[in-house]
Amino acid sequence: MSKNLYSDNNQQSKDVVFKRFSMFDNAGLDISGSSTLDEALDGAGLNYTVKKSPIFLGNGVEIQDNFATVLENDERHVLGIVGKQYVPVNNIDAFEVAGELVDEGVASYEVGGPSLGAKNCVDYSRSFLALRGQDFYIGDDTFNSFIVFNNSFDGTTGVQYKVICQRLVCLNGMVRMLGGKKSQLFINIQHTKNANDKIRKAHEIILHHHDELLKIQEEADKFINTPFSKARFENEIIPLILKEKK
Repeated sequence: MSKNLYSDNNQQSKDVVFKRFSMFDNAGLDISGSSTLDEALDGAGLNYTVKKSPIFLGNGVEIQDNFATVLENDERHVLGIVGKQYVPVNNIDAFEVAGELVDEGVASYEVGGPSLGAKNCVDYSRSFLALRGQDFYIGDDTFNSFIVFNNSFDGTTGVQYKVICQRLVCLNGMVRMLGGKKSQLFINIQHTKNANDKIRKAHEIILHHHDELLKIQEEADKFINTPFSKARFENEIIPLILKEKK
């Protein structure tokens, strides 16, 4: 690659190349200039609210214990069919912890928006918001951290929080799970009357996600600073890998 590409005089070309490094390229709307949650929701098109609405047959008979989730300001937009236990958790509440993280200075707004359905039609039944967290280092490698928030109004998933760590590899990337795939920091909360209580507890976990990043660094430092010969690797590690892979 041309050395001139990285010069300060060619910032536009540099931006084009490095744009591929974001896992959120072409996902949602750019809200990196937002400073508050309200600004982020407005910029991402997520400042809408949802309610439950009764369902009626063509002859006027109401279908009991089943409801449609619809936009508050336009009931023609049916987002899903849910049961009587369902209580909508709107984006402003589902993504509140995102505002707290930004206010504390440990993250910044990245992208967000409603989902895109068939033929790129906006689908308000699913929404997401992504924050750029703090970078951290393992040896000479830089990892970027992201906190991704999802919300669903179609009765399938609910509110979801996930922390993702990405390491750049050439013009591609690899993802590092927090604590390994089985213990990945992933929280899913269904829309019910108790959802807000569970969300408050989830907030505490997400707000302390940086502790998990420190654990990754500590683990890596132990490996980096522990001498390990090629012979020992072949005799001890390779058999474990072969056994695990059967």
